[in-house]
Amino acid sequence: MAKVVANYAEFNAKVGAFVAANPERVKDIQIKLMFDAWERLTSYTPVDTGYLRNNWQATAGQPAKGTVGKEGASAPVPDLSRVANAAAQLKPYEKSWLTNNAVYAVRINDGWASYAGAQMLERTVNDLLNQNFGG
Repeated sequence: MAKVVANYAEFNAKVGAFVAANPERVKDIQIKLMFDAWERLTSYTPVDTGYLRNNWQATAGQPAKGTVGKEGASAPVPDLSRVANAAAQLKPYEKSWLTNNAVYAVRINDGWASYAGAQMLERTVNDLLNQNFGG
């Protein structure tokens, strides 16, 4: 049976000790979350030409700059190699980024006028919380 942690300070100390002793395990968790988030973000991104979906970029350390491909052109579905390349560069405890720099990405996510918005980010975060932490 698991030991009950008496208070927040004790909990933080135990998590801190685990993290300090297991940096590669922490990195494994980070990478799993990157792949899970990527899968959801790309599937939740609405497609007209594919430009918005194709502009999801995965990076380690800092967000991606610029866009991928030409706006208005038909674009392929981004593959997992983008996440794999970022994961290979990721150091334990380093921030990983999934970025979309298409000029209209925020409007598609949040909505405008009569368009309700796709809520790609919110749906992804909600899914990951439910899947990994029980909501």
